[in-house]
Amino acid sequence: MALHNATASVPPTPASLHIRLDNTLGAALIGLIVASILFGVTNIQAFMYYQSYGRDPRYMKWAIGFLWFLDVLHLALIAHVLYFYLVTNFTNLSAITASTWSLCLHVAITTISDFLVRSYYTRRVWIMSRQNWFLMLGSATFTFATFVSGMGFSIKMFSFATTTEFTKASWVLYTSLGSGVAADLWVASTLCYFLAQNKTGFQTTDSKITVLMAYVINSGLLTSICAVCCFVTFAIMPQNYVFIGFYFSLPKLYFNSLLATLNARDRLRESINNNSHNMGASAFQMAPFSTLSPSKQGASFGTISAPTYGHFGFRQNDGRTLSVSVRTETDYHTDGGIDAKRDELLPA
Repeated sequence: MALHNATASVPPTPASLHIRLDNTLGAALIGLIVASILFGVTNIQAFMYYQSYGRDPRYMKWAIGFLWFLDVLHLALIAHVLYFYLVTNFTNLSAITASTWSLCLHVAITTISDFLVRSYYTRRVWIMSRQNWFLMLGSATFTFATFVSGMGFSIKMFSFATTTEFTKASWVLYTSLGSGVAADLWVASTLCYFLAQNKTGFQTTDSKITVLMAYVINSGLLTSICAVCCFVTFAIMPQNYVFIGFYFSLPKLYFNSLLATLNARDRLRESINNNSHNMGASAFQMAPFSTLSPSKQGASFGTISAPTYGHFGFRQNDGRTLSVSVRTETDYHTDGGIDAKRDELLPA
C-alpha cells in the first residue's frame, strides 16, 4: 500500500501522458532477453570452435576472441540501458525518452562487430571469385558504407538529449541498415552464382553444389531478416523502441552466424564426401539361391553352385556342377572442380 501511495503521489508529466510501456520499455526488455539467450549460444559456439579448430590460423582465433569480447561489452551496455530506465528512473516515466551514453555507445560496438564479420564474408567472395576485383569491391563497398554510416549515427546520437531526436539523423540509420542488407545479399548471391556455375548435370556434383548453396544462404538469412525488421520498424514507428529491440539482437546474430559457419565446416565436408561416396559407388548383388554352395561363398563376390542337367549339355546322372563366379570392379572419379570450390568455401 505504501508503494502504491508513493507511486500515486508522483504527478504525471506531459511526457508521461503519451508514453506506452509495451512498445517502449517492453520492446527493449524483450530485445535484452533475446540478446542474452543469443549470448549463451555464442559462448557454446565459441567453446566448440576453440575445442575443434585449433588448427586454424592464429589471426582467426584472435579475431574470434576479440569478437567475443565485443559481444560481452555489447551485452553489458544494453543491460545498463535497461537498468537506467527500469531501476534508476523507476518512478520517472518522462526519463524513458532520455538518451543514455550506453545506448549511444552500443551502436558503435554493434557497428564494429558487424564490420569484422562482414569482412570475413567479403574475403570469402574474393577467394571464391578467383580474385575478381569487381565482385570483391561490391561487397567491400557495402560493408564500408555500413561501417561509416553506423559510426556516424553513433557519434550523432551523443548530441541528442532524447531518443525522439534520433529521427533528425534517420537517413544515416537507413543508410547503415540498408547497406548492411545489401552487403548480405551481395555476398550470398555472388557465392551462389559461382557455385551454380559448377553444375554439370551429374547428380553427384549437383548434389554437392545444392548443399553448399543452402549452407551459404542459411548462414546469413536470419541476420538479414532481423536487419530488415529493424529498418521497417524504425521507418514506420520511430517514436517507440521496437526497432531498438531488433537492433539489440543484430550483432549477436551476426557473430553467431560466423561461429556457426566455422563450426559446420567439418560436418558439412563429411556430409558432402559421404553423399559423393554413396552416389558414386555401386555394387552388384545377386540374390542367393537355395542351392548355393556354402563352401564357395567366400571365394568370390557372388557364387552360384547348383546341379546341372541336360540343357547345359550334361547327363542327368553326371555328378559335376556348374559354378559361376561374378566379380565387380568399381571405378571412382573425383570432380576436382567442385571439391576445390568446397575447400575454398570451407577452409580448414
